[in-house]
Amino acid sequence: MTKEQIINKVVNDKSIKEYCRYVCKGADYHKDLYQYVIEYLCLMDEEKIIAINDGSIEWYVKATMYTNANNRNTPFWKEYLGGRNIIKVELSETLKDTSKEDAAYREWKDSLIDLIEDTLDDEASKTDEYAWEVGLFRSWMQNGCNGSKLSKKTGIPYMTIITQINDMKRKINENIDSYD
Repeated sequence: MTKEQIINKVVNDKSIKEYCRYVCKGADYHKDLYQYVIEYLCLMDEEKIIAINDGSIEWYVKATMYTNANNRNTPFWKEYLGGRNIIKVELSETLKDTSKEDAAYREWKDSLIDLIEDTLDDEASKTDEYAWEVGLFRSWMQNGCNGSKLSKKTGIPYMTIITQINDMKRKINENIDSYD
């Protein structure tokens, strides 16, 4: 097949148009995406498009559509969708007073942090020596809750870290359950 025949095959394939609508989730830019992908195929080298057609041109086009519609780093997204992801709401809704909700959330978050700290302090006070499990848990939280990063940093085996972290989480959850 020639390049023109392949492009005509894609243009006449109704399943590709339907997939384009599906990928765009019913939004009105599906025609722009379809046109963008067809233009992309027209600009492609003839050898490349023939090689792609030997595999499956339909899947290539569908993958290109999906990537361009969902990836913020593609030229299509930047050109066509860059400003469309702004939520359009009424002005009165944007001026809604959320200070009570924010205050309630901050209060809940602060009480949860206090509960976790109290649990860790209780666990640390149960031993006369240094409570390494508590220190390990605090280090784990400071390292973004990443056991492998903490293992590399401390030299403690990963499974030891995970076992101790899970044990400490269980104790914290018990205190949370008894708090309610």
